[in-house]
Amino acid sequence: MPKKIICFIIVIVVLMISDEAKAWIIQGYKPGLSETRLGRQQEAQEQLASFNKLNAQLPTLSPDEKRWLKTEYYDEMKSGHFTKRALNAMNSKEYCLDKAKPHVGKIIMILTELKTAGLSQKREVFLWANLASLYLDFEFWGNLPILAVDGIVDKDLLTESGFNWDDPVSLMRQLEMNADFVGRHILNDIVLPYLSGNLGK
Repeated sequence: MPKKIICFIIVIVVLMISDEAKAWIIQGYKPGLSETRLGRQQEAQEQLASFNKLNAQLPTLSPDEKRWLKTEYYDEMKSGHFTKRALNAMNSKEYCLDKAKPHVGKIIMILTELKTAGLSQKREVFLWANLASLYLDFEFWGNLPILAVDGIVDKDLLTESGFNWDDPVSLMRQLEMNADFVGRHILNDIVLPYLSGNLGK
């Protein structure tokens, strides 16, 4: 393959990655940032700011909403399979909130601890690995666009301002891809270097 074509492909990929990094709620990955504890604290602080904003927009279900969800989803799922009522409930704002609010709460707890000083490296890496697991939960990312379309979550909090929301399936996929990218960054640049004894202090 000619050198010019290879260079063109590399430029396109770099532009795609840089655009993706600035467009979505998780904006923590920056080359070299994870090499020191101070850099990782900064990364956690940046991600925490986004999730605090998201959490502030996610209401807690009312008692009536909890009862409705119990009847329409959780009681239906006792049969051991997805009934029509359960599937319909899964597309409701009540279901999405019931799944999203606790998930965001767990992320915030981890990021809050990660940004503090004085953690042992073992504890720090355990928290990063836990965070990667939460980021790689694709159902969570699939629920957020539903909440945004319902007017519960600000669309500009999930994507860059002016993003085209006409294709929700594509949007869900891109949110999932970004979460996968950051989850793999955590594993490859923090967890695996720690296990090999090469994580920066």
